[in-house]
Amino acid sequence: MSVLVDSVATAAPVVDPRLSGNILSCANTPIPLDVVLAMTAVIKAVADQMEKEGRVFRGLPISCIFTGSDSFTTRLDENQCAICVKLAVYPLPRLLPHRSTFRLYTALAEELCHLIWDIADETLINFKVLEVLRNLHPQLTLSDLYSEAAVAECVQYAQDHQELGLSPLLPG
Repeated sequence: MSVLVDSVATAAPVVDPRLSGNILSCANTPIPLDVVLAMTAVIKAVADQMEKEGRVFRGLPISCIFTGSDSFTTRLDENQCAICVKLAVYPLPRLLPHRSTFRLYTALAEELCHLIWDIADETLINFKVLEVLRNLHPQLTLSDLYSEAAVAECVQYAQDHQELGLSPLLPG
């Protein structure tokens, strides 16, 4: 098992029992309590969405790394020749300016949604993040989470891909 170099003991998000063992976290800097609570809520919202969809978590656990900068280092154990991980990296200096906003929840949720739903498309992921976060705040809209330009891209995407049934997620 690889380890995060310079990891610290810190408060960590609570993983919903439905995802127990599937989401792990570590940090190389203390995680502020409001970020811990936000991530705990996001993980629960993800579990709620998976349950609604009858989706089962498959594959490697997701390792969530909270960093104090834009970089981090891992070290392999002496017996390891290689490693394969699902990784979500959360640089706290980039997240902390968004404390107490939906942008923090959006950033936390987006990486988990990419990995769990295997969605690479940056516009399509906005719809999944909205679905997930509506489990916390049912009245949320894309406009609450994303810039005007991103919302416009979502509207165009939904129009271009009507077969996906995304229009109920568009702003009214």
